[in-house]
Amino acid sequence: MVLARETTDRLSAGGFHSRVSWGSIFLGVVVALGVLFLLSLLGIALGLTVIDPIQESDPLAGVPLGSAIYFVVAHVIAFAVGGYAAGRLASSAWSSASLFHGTAVWALASFLILASVASGIGAVISGTTSMISTVSGGAAQAVRQAAPDSLNLPNFRDVELIMPDNFLESLPQDTQRRLQQQEITLQEIRSAGREAIQQAISNEEQERAKKMAVDTLGSIVSKPSSADTEINQLVEQLTGQGGLISEDDRQQAMATFTNRLNIEQQDAEAIVAQVQQGMSGIGQEVSQALQQAQEKASQMAKQVTDAIASAAWWAFIISLLALIAAIAGAMMGRPEKDRYGTA
Repeated sequence: MVLARETTDRLSAGGFHSRVSWGSIFLGVVVALGVLFLLSLLGIALGLTVIDPIQESDPLAGVPLGSAIYFVVAHVIAFAVGGYAAGRLASSAWSSASLFHGTAVWALASFLILASVASGIGAVISGTTSMISTVSGGAAQAVRQAAPDSLNLPNFRDVELIMPDNFLESLPQDTQRRLQQQEITLQEIRSAGREAIQQAISNEEQERAKKMAVDTLGSIVSKPSSADTEINQLVEQLTGQGGLISEDDRQQAMATFTNRLNIEQQDAEAIVAQVQQGMSGIGQEVSQALQQAQEKASQMAKQVTDAIASAAWWAFIISLLALIAAIAGAMMGRPEKDRYGTA
């Protein structure tokens, strides 16, 4: 009976298009956004009122969940009121027209909310949509900026690391014997080595090495499968031939050991060769630092991904409930004759 009556109304009233009231739809959108804005302000006021940062040890505990639930309720109420206003003010009493009016109010209002968030003025209107925009837009940037902070690189001029306690035992036997005859201690060798290393590895070279490590970390975070190759290449560039200690640095270091310790050229050459071997310890420290930083960055990326997924699910639920509320409100706002069969 209702379908037959609606078909008769369509023919007599000039078709479906004449029953669509865009004025009512726009008014419903304005009402929905206005109510949503009002409820958002109310939620902010209530939230700030109940939070006591002085008395409570964790005043923000439960705020994310409470805010999400409140915004769900606020969206449902606002879109229901907007849909009701559109359905009530429309000239048509058809149930199908009311369905369209409610859907149109929801679609147009949702588009305006998204547009306002994109332009930076919709944070108050829609906290959940703003959360998605913020998290999605800043996810990659957050990981990229935080990754270098988690990179704990060694001091490339750490003499104790380059020349460990067993440094003398690692030298050739003839060199060890001559150094013992001259009563040259490990502390004296380290003192000369500190001067030689500081001359060889300048502050600029140390900063360049750190930048190379940060760039490598960025590459392995973006492409974890290449981590081993990238790390090995970096270690080779830093500690291999032509790395932090060039051939000129090597010659200068031999002159420093010769002059400071008053030793023969061959002994200075043996010490410098062992210093270069000791640079492998720096390489191992760099490798471990990169691996640890990669793990932290991967954990951070997982947290960001989970946050985006959670925000997307909340937005979907809110949007779906808002659509249902807008349609229900529009149906409730229909003129009485279509619901009860009376004029």
